[in-house]
Amino acid sequence: MRWGQIGGLLIIGGGLLFSAAVVTSAPRVVTFASFVLLGSGAGVLSFFGPRPLHGRGIRIGLGAIASGLLSFLVMANVPISAGSNELQSWPWVISALVGLVATILGFLVSAIGLVRTTGPARAVGSLLVAGLVLQVLPVPLKVAPILLVLGVLGIAVLAIRGERRPLMPRPEEGSAARE
Repeated sequence: MRWGQIGGLLIIGGGLLFSAAVVTSAPRVVTFASFVLLGSGAGVLSFFGPRPLHGRGIRIGLGAIASGLLSFLVMANVPISAGSNELQSWPWVISALVGLVATILGFLVSAIGLVRTTGPARAVGSLLVAGLVLQVLPVPLKVAPILLVLGVLGIAVLAIRGERRPLMPRPEEGSAARE
């Protein structure tokens, strides 16, 4: 099994676990387990990403996503003294802010890097950009998380497929094959 396939499978597992945790209101442990899977998959792809994910910007963005999601895990393990609020613990606040900023910037850098490529990677990047823009805008649509999850799963599919042939042949290739 190649590194791209391992990273893609980790991302798919984390995305499905996160979606299940959101839909079923699962405990926080399940959400943090999904962050571990997503962060590990993004980290693997940032070092060993296959051809569609080989750009410098995409790899930097995936590394930022990995460090941001794994800092959320650090935040979950920061001890808080009894009787105090989480916001009174500076290590908790700092790790939460670092995780949030790194994850958002990582998604933004990865999405821009994917949009600048050609082929199916551009469609995946467009899903991520649309999800990020709709997440920020004050619109009543609940489509943004769905677009973000589809974009993350699209990154996983790109990683698993690697340098293989395109999913659908171009029209001129299909018409020439029929003749």
